[in-house]
Amino acid sequence: MDIDNTQTQVGFVGLGLMGKPMARNLISAGFKVTVLSRSRAPIDELKLLGAHEASSIAHLCDTSEVIITMLPTPSVTTSVVLGEFGILSQMKKNSLFIDMGTQPPQLAKEIFAKASEHDILALDAPVSGGDIGAENATLSIMVGGTNKAFEIGKPILETLGTSIYHVGDAGSGQTVKAANQIMVAGILATISEALVLLENSNLNMEAALSLETPNRHLN
Repeated sequence: MDIDNTQTQVGFVGLGLMGKPMARNLISAGFKVTVLSRSRAPIDELKLLGAHEASSIAHLCDTSEVIITMLPTPSVTTSVVLGEFGILSQMKKNSLFIDMGTQPPQLAKEIFAKASEHDILALDAPVSGGDIGAENATLSIMVGGTNKAFEIGKPILETLGTSIYHVGDAGSGQTVKAANQIMVAGILATISEALVLLENSNLNMEAALSLETPNRHLN
């Protein structure tokens, strides 16, 4: 399968804070996008931009060569993707599934195994950059999966982000995302400790906090 912005049929499931702007960026890039979501408003908004609405998972799978999910929790992802009538049970053979939500690495591996049983390619591709990155298509994307699946999916991922990293086999993207979150949490904890130290000291707090420091951007 070759990805063509004007020909490839992309299904997108999950149109929340991150998913809606990501789907919008795919539409803007020329992809033929079919959407499915529990919420009515984002569907109506994207239809005005040229998206098609799927009436069901079966309809979505029947009309899509690539399906992307951006769902809120692992439990929802498990149900929608791995359920008895879930996405992987109804996708076409040789199509590509990309999960861009944040999941446990083991769930990503389960998805890959189930996809392989049905002759479907699969990538775990969690993102960093928040809603601003989703809006501006500047996300960092950490990708796990086979080289073949990555090369097929890369043009789509490059439409959604500016830093695309293929970090290893299935589950690797989620593992790197977890490490990223640990590092950010550690930095935030250190900042909190520093603020407590300043607050408990007899000093000019405003002056201390106005010191020039090198700029840092945390995803």
